[in-house]
Amino acid sequence: MKGDIKGRENTLDELKRARRRIAELELLEKRHKKIEKELRESEEEYRTRVENISLGVYRNTGGPNGRFLQANPAIAKMFGYDSVKEFMKIRVSKLYQNPKERKLFVEEVLRRGSLKDKELRLKKKDGTPIVCSGTSKVQFDKDGGIKWIDGVIEDITDRKR
Repeated sequence: MKGDIKGRENTLDELKRARRRIAELELLEKRHKKIEKELRESEEEYRTRVENISLGVYRNTGGPNGRFLQANPAIAKMFGYDSVKEFMKIRVSKLYQNPKERKLFVEEVLRRGSLKDKELRLKKKDGTPIVCSGTSKVQFDKDGGIKWIDGVIEDITDRKR
């Protein structure tokens, strides 16, 4: 009989521990859902800002040609492309009036880590020359190379005239 009582007490203790653990897990799940919701809202707010800003926002790889990893609609429009999808297909060097200037830009941003209000002689899809002001920052990989370049670009052609 003593064994039965001890067994029941152990079972009750295990049941209490299990209920406490379930309550803890439910609380964690509730917190997790709240954090996920806040993250989705934050991402949507960020996406809306980037997509609706009149400045071009981009992320591209380094190198003399480079390719776009991300771009907002304003940059595609600035360069005369019909969509971000179309814009993302081109090499970064294709935007330069002189593609060799891309190499110089990459060397400078690599050396300094970032550039502010760098004047760039670029061109639209149809070849129309434009002057832009760009601010860029490099994200370095573990070996000190360029992981990507983030930037904001503004067409200042009218101001330069």
